[in-house]
Amino acid sequence: VQDLVALVRERRAKYPKFLMLAPDDLRDPASIPVDEIAFPAALPLGQSALPLHYAYRPGQHDDGVTLDISPGDAARLTPIALDWAVPGHLALKVEHYLSALPKEARRLFVPLAETVKQLAAAVAARDRLTDRREPLPEALAACIAERFPLRIDVAAWTAKPLPDHLRVRIRVIDEKQRELFAARDLDELARHLAEYQKTVASRVAQDAPAAWTRAREKWEKADQMAWTFGERLPGPVEVCIQNGLTIYAHPALKIGVTGVGLRLARDADEAAAWTRLALGRLLELELRHELAFLHKELRGLRDLGALLATYCSLNQLTEDAAGLLQRWLCAPGRVTEPTQKAFAAAFAQARHDLRTTGPKLLATLRELFSLRATLEAYPTPYPTLASDLAQLVPKTLLREIDYPRLTHLPRYLKALKLRADRWRQNPAKEAERSRALSPWIARQRTLPRSDARYWLVEEYRVSLFAQELGTAEAVSPQRLEREFAGTAPSAPGSAGFQPASVSAPAAPPKPAPVPIAIIPTTAKKAAPLKSLGALGDLFRK
Repeated sequence: VQDLVALVRERRAKYPKFLMLAPDDLRDPASIPVDEIAFPAALPLGQSALPLHYAYRPGQHDDGVTLDISPGDAARLTPIALDWAVPGHLALKVEHYLSALPKEARRLFVPLAETVKQLAAAVAARDRLTDRREPLPEALAACIAERFPLRIDVAAWTAKPLPDHLRVRIRVIDEKQRELFAARDLDELARHLAEYQKTVASRVAQDAPAAWTRAREKWEKADQMAWTFGERLPGPVEVCIQNGLTIYAHPALKIGVTGVGLRLARDADEAAAWTRLALGRLLELELRHELAFLHKELRGLRDLGALLATYCSLNQLTEDAAGLLQRWLCAPGRVTEPTQKAFAAAFAQARHDLRTTGPKLLATLRELFSLRATLEAYPTPYPTLASDLAQLVPKTLLREIDYPRLTHLPRYLKALKLRADRWRQNPAKEAERSRALSPWIARQRTLPRSDARYWLVEEYRVSLFAQELGTAEAVSPQRLEREFAGTAPSAPGSAGFQPASVSAPAAPPKPAPVPIAIIPTTAKKAAPLKSLGALGDLFRK
């Protein structure tokens, strides 16, 4: 009873006749005339008229309005078309949007019922003038700005979407009128369509093999050892029409037996993945003559001599160093886009880097292994120096690290050396810093060296024990917390060390909506509504 009284009090403020029956309410629903303008039977879309179905089933998935559409037409839907699909819902939508505003803004719209009626008429008139070229929230915000001292950013309404019964349910059907999937949100619909198109495309090879064969014969190209694919790769090409949906193939570069060929992929994601790897392989093929001399340039590693005694053989180090440079020089990320111009620029830069990097790599490795040998026999090691050194310079290091990051290894080793020099001078400070580092070391050991967060922990170690060496990027416990909050490993820079951002959270925060700017008004405050406390008398036993 108390809940019912509270509900009546709330609704009577807007609807004075809430819960009151009139004779017309008792008529047979079949005898009630339908306003076909307010509630049309179809939605125009291009040259088609798509059927609309109405249902009053509160709480069920098909409550409200349902639009039946084919997969091919579904991709043509726009938010504007759906906003104006049912004119009879316009006033209810306007009321929802006004009610979703903050309290200080809603005061301008009292009495609400009358304001809703006026704004709904204004929005409908604006729609006729603009020929439906703007979404309903934008049209409503413009009409409010014309009539009230209030400026509204439509982003403020995204947090409070329309209830489902006021949003068109899009039911995608096949040729036999069977439901494939349904959604009330266009983003969700796009995801369903993408999945459906992948499924249909995978079947086409079996259901219509001749269509794929014709497309392959027309577009695919045999393996090449240089860029011979024109200025840029072709866009999606039509294969056939299946179940009312146009099936496209996506030309892509793919690694073959003797080179890189042009192949047709079934979807854009697959094409992008193929092309990315193939561009790296094509760089490798173009640089094959220069790469053949790489081992000769690395003969200087012989000078390391005894420094490698406890690490690995000279031949193994040479192979690993050559592989390190080759991975860097032929990284797929060097080619910014699959075009002839971008590939030529990447090839020229890679060839230049190949000619200038050899001496730098030799100098870096010489310094690295000299520091390693010194730390292995250091006279004042701190308790975990041996394990830290083994973790930082494992025998597989050059197979697991990229070249730009390798240049930072000497600085990390110098930080270990400085810590070993100082740890006995102030044991309390050493213990405090060790406790600060310990939880991040535990997390670091669970990551591959390809994850940039792994090296962010090393930068933090430098900031704790060897601040005078400096860090390559800003680092703090707060930043480490943010970076490790994401569950997915962060991707390393494809063409080198990028100190801007180590990783991204699993779900990036949505930008906050622009606040609603309310312009003060000088109108007198409306008198408060009378109390409805006596309503409880209706329910006395």
